[in-house]
Amino acid sequence: MSKNYAMMITTTDDIYQEDVWKSLRDRVSESDNRVFFFCGKPLNSPYGNQRYSNIIFKLIEHLPMDGMIVQSGALTYYSGNGCLNDFLRQFSDIPIVKLAEKGQGNSLVLNNHESSRMICKHLLDQHGYKEFAYISGPPNNYEAKERLNGMLSILEEYGLKLNKSRYYEGDFTEISGYKGAKEILEHDVPRVIVCGNDEMALGAIRAIHEGPLKVPEDIAVVGFDDIESAKLQNVPLTTVKQPFAKLVNRAYDILQGNHLDQNDFIGELQVRESCGCEQIVQEADTEAIEKNFYMGKYNNSLSHYNRMIYMATHFTSVLNLESLKIKLIDYFNTFHGSEIYLCLFEQGKIDIVDPLKFEYPEHMRLYFGYNHGEVLKEESFLTKKGLPDSIFKRKYSNSFLIYPILFDKTSYGYIVCDDKTAEDMSFIVLKNILDTAISRVDIYDQIESYSKKMEGLSLKDPLTGILNRRGFDNMTRKAFASQILAGKNPSIIYCDVNNLKKINDTYGHDAGDLVIKQAALTLEQYFKNGEVVARIGGDEFVVYIEHVTENSIASICRDFKTFIHSHNMDFNYPFTLSMEVGLSVYSNLENQSYDILMKQADLALYEKKYNNRK
Repeated sequence: MSKNYAMMITTTDDIYQEDVWKSLRDRVSESDNRVFFFCGKPLNSPYGNQRYSNIIFKLIEHLPMDGMIVQSGALTYYSGNGCLNDFLRQFSDIPIVKLAEKGQGNSLVLNNHESSRMICKHLLDQHGYKEFAYISGPPNNYEAKERLNGMLSILEEYGLKLNKSRYYEGDFTEISGYKGAKEILEHDVPRVIVCGNDEMALGAIRAIHEGPLKVPEDIAVVGFDDIESAKLQNVPLTTVKQPFAKLVNRAYDILQGNHLDQNDFIGELQVRESCGCEQIVQEADTEAIEKNFYMGKYNNSLSHYNRMIYMATHFTSVLNLESLKIKLIDYFNTFHGSEIYLCLFEQGKIDIVDPLKFEYPEHMRLYFGYNHGEVLKEESFLTKKGLPDSIFKRKYSNSFLIYPILFDKTSYGYIVCDDKTAEDMSFIVLKNILDTAISRVDIYDQIESYSKKMEGLSLKDPLTGILNRRGFDNMTRKAFASQILAGKNPSIIYCDVNNLKKINDTYGHDAGDLVIKQAALTLEQYFKNGEVVARIGGDEFVVYIEHVTENSIASICRDFKTFIHSHNMDFNYPFTLSMEVGLSVYSNLENQSYDILMKQADLALYEKKYNNRK
């Protein structure tokens, strides 16, 4: 029976992580099992766009997993091990293997301490360097601390110390290595700068070469991890290669129930020119193979670059989800073999407060699915399935990578793709474009909704909620013309509230507002068969009737007065509602315009009020 496994990693566009997830992918591909890589960022990152990516780890709660591998070293750059352990407690019912740092339960350790001693021992024994500087990783990160402590321990054995002015606290990024080297060189020039990882080492080399100094003639630089670009520099980088394949394979064996003894792995020293060693001359055949490999990657990079330019222009016109779907189909039809699923919240979006307390809804919607040339139908599915069941029946892939779709603090769902799609260099660009495109659709929807709301408010009376003069005019002026052509006799009724000033003076303006609201309510209740009711002034209202017959003209005003009287029976206040009305009706003989009909109704009301005062 096949099993489902999860792996928590910090991303796939990070060179450091590539060997990790691909090694597990290759191992799982030998079986009927599946592995889901949940791609987030370091926990509690100080960078907001990274921190909110961690909602993807909460999705693991919904999926029936048989075991999990956790890349704990990369996940705890900023948070320390405690935060991760708190999060993992909810998965106590499945086996968990943590990579890269010691901890309770199954933990496979990259022995960073001994690996760091190994590279520093090479610098001491082979080159005789005594003036060391160090650029470290984040202080809460286990790997960073072990690499620093390894260097300090061997320096102590050789009777050496690390001066404070030669220490810089980085964060494993190239820019922090650049800044660290700049700051160290402001004080003095050490003979060697040891860096907590390769990316910081590359940043340090860039900083050094901006001045008069050269690597390794004036300053040696070494790194850690052996990322691909370490060997492609003008001065190839001496570093430590991590045994990721062994580590991940061992973790997978443990999940399969094979509890093996070894859980401590030491890296392999990669000696190159940056430490001062001479370049080792390779066999001609080996060198040719490597050159062909990297030329192939270079050519692929050009192809991907052109594709990224195409994507950037292809998706910029997306303003709604339907146009996004059309663009995606058009894009993927040129890349058969891809497997990608766009899963969105049925309610549109969810704002993120605490990433590690985020809750996924019970249902998701497969908005767009593309499986080896087949465009899948849109459908709803249970979140605990991860994807609709129909997808797994196709069995093209057994390795899936899952990424959050978000923009700032707003989440829209997640993307699931197969491993071949994920390792395509242009996929991460596409993923970022989708984040932007979906958030742009959301913004346009908000603008459209807001515009409609504002338009509605501009057409309505704020006190009563019925139409104002502008709204009344918009609704009736065009209707008037078409109804005349249809042979109908439209009618306009002008109304105003009697004794409003007396009510205001006696009971206050709140009472006057109440009477106005009651007048609007009464008019809406009486004229409820398609008539248009509006408030056009302080105590003035107007009603538009599509068609009035000669028999109904006399009864309209009389019956309305009777309706007001019955309304007052339920109006439990010390004052009553009283209204006067004036009516005008379109006549074929007179052929009045809309504006003339309005004036006639107003005049009819005025005459009635004038006669009542006599």
